[in-house]
Amino acid sequence: MRRITIFSLFFSFFIMATSYALVVADANDTGDFEVSVRDYHLVSKGLAIELREMNLPAEFVEKTLLRLGGFVFKNMPAENIGGYYNKLTKKIYLPLSMYDTATNSLKAVSALTLDDLSTLYHELWHAYLDLIARSDDLSVYTIWFEGAGKLYNGHGRDIHDEAYGLFVGELAMSYSRTWRSFIGKTLEGRERLRSSPQLKGLYEQTFKEKIFGYYRRWDGVFVDSTVNLPEVDRYNITDNLFRKVMSRDYVTAYREEIFAINNQEAL
Repeated sequence: MRRITIFSLFFSFFIMATSYALVVADANDTGDFEVSVRDYHLVSKGLAIELREMNLPAEFVEKTLLRLGGFVFKNMPAENIGGYYNKLTKKIYLPLSMYDTATNSLKAVSALTLDDLSTLYHELWHAYLDLIARSDDLSVYTIWFEGAGKLYNGHGRDIHDEAYGLFVGELAMSYSRTWRSFIGKTLEGRERLRSSPQLKGLYEQTFKEKIFGYYRRWDGVFVDSTVNLPEVDRYNITDNLFRKVMSRDYVTAYREEIFAINNQEAL
């Protein structure tokens, strides 16, 4: 469950782009809109392909979508909840801001706000841990499980699960924020961005930011941990979960070959 805090309210612009449909969404009796994720080929042509074009981690997303029960778009039950994954239904519940009324589906990645993109990755992590990691990706699960068992005095699995989700979401948001600055620039413009010490500092600092997990108490109150996410877990995410797709080095992360391959050269 991704909660909204003052630190996660980043100002971002909507980028107009054509959204893709996963399948047709139907409004149920509660006014929610549900999108079933069943067709791997359709999903790969939309969400996963767009993530790959941005050089965002996509492999674990593709695996998760294959087993996910679907997306449900709804008004969140509380103002400080950005989205959540339900282990019983095997579905991800997202805010209506991520729903495209024109296509009755999830908005394209390029049309999501940075905060919504962070929410999407956060919840995909929860689903991956539940549906994939514990049975089919022991390289990720073993390190996560060890940390959950020894770092906290109680509620270790819940806290560590959220800590991972926070870091996964923050990395996706940080990378995408700078990526959008590169889009539409000429070769010379992109070179100037690569040589920016400010952008370099902002991007690389994301990997070092303090990350504190939390759990939700029986009365609905969120309780924060005081344990900062260890480096071993951060590398577990960047190296094992992300398969080293997202480099910690700024210049490498936005190397020219990525933009050349995806025909991003401005005319």
